[in-house]
Amino acid sequence: MKKTAWILSTWRILLKNSLNFVHYTKVYEEIPDNDGILKCLEEIGVLYEEHGNQRESTRYYEKALLLAEEIGTIYYQQSACEYLYDAYKSMGKYNKALEYHEKMLMLIDSLDKENLTEQLQKMEFTKKAIADSLIQVAKEQEVQYTHEIEVRKK
Repeated sequence: MKKTAWILSTWRILLKNSLNFVHYTKVYEEIPDNDGILKCLEEIGVLYEEHGNQRESTRYYEKALLLAEEIGTIYYQQSACEYLYDAYKSMGKYNKALEYHEKMLMLIDSLDKENLTEQLQKMEFTKKAIADSLIQVAKEQEVQYTHEIEVRKK
């Protein structure tokens, strides 16, 4: 992950100081993990947008969305949709912006449901662990009580 951070920061500096974006946009392909690739694709889009090239920025945001959908990461799908919404809105393409905004909201709901399901599973596991612990304590107390009765009989 340190390599990814270094590549991103170095790459961002190079792009900010250069109008020759095409030369540097292949850097993301050198990153070995999907998270790194997704971050780079979004970052490339942001840099194009900062330089006023919304059309090119949407290309990279859409690449990020496609990859995020392929690997099934809801967080990055939502993030890419948010970038696409902002880009299309700034280009005056309101129908396209609305499409990505609605998709973004759906993904946020999905992420919330996923988090809620995970929390419920954790609660269920904790409940079961506590119940098992209470059963074990009850057994230990019963053994100890039985032992005390036998010791008193002697």
